[in-house]
Amino acid sequence: DDLGLFVALDKYVREWSHYSGVRAELLASSLKKARFLPEVETNLYRIVQEALNNVHKHANAKAVEVAFEKRENSIVLIIADNGRGFKPEAKKNRGKGLGLTGMAERAALIKGTFEIESASGEGTNIFVRVPVAAEKEKKR
Repeated sequence: DDLGLFVALDKYVREWSHYSGVRAELLASSLKKARFLPEVETNLYRIVQEALNNVHKHANAKAVEVAFEKRENSIVLIIADNGRGFKPEAKKNRGKGLGLTGMAERAALIKGTFEIESASGEGTNIFVRVPVAAEKEKKR
């Protein structure tokens, strides 16, 4: 809470990588010191946790990147792995577990969008976009 989202994500991604044996990197050069509303920071952190949990359990990935950046009027979080991928639209993947649904709900709670791009053998990319209005005003 005190150090911000980047510091928390950096620590989590490094620990997760060590535990899982999957090479993982956090990229967030322009937002290292940015602070956001507490509910935004908490929900983005939880989305990363769930996404990495899914990578570990299902993807058989060798590497994953977590990118956190500002684009125009949005804060964008991207989790990209090079794992086995899946067909998000396939009937057997809809409603399977609470992971994907939970991430989408967390994004919606902070007025964000949640999108998955994946295909069998092609890895998975998760995109979360949150309005810049979620950024905490800097103290003057």
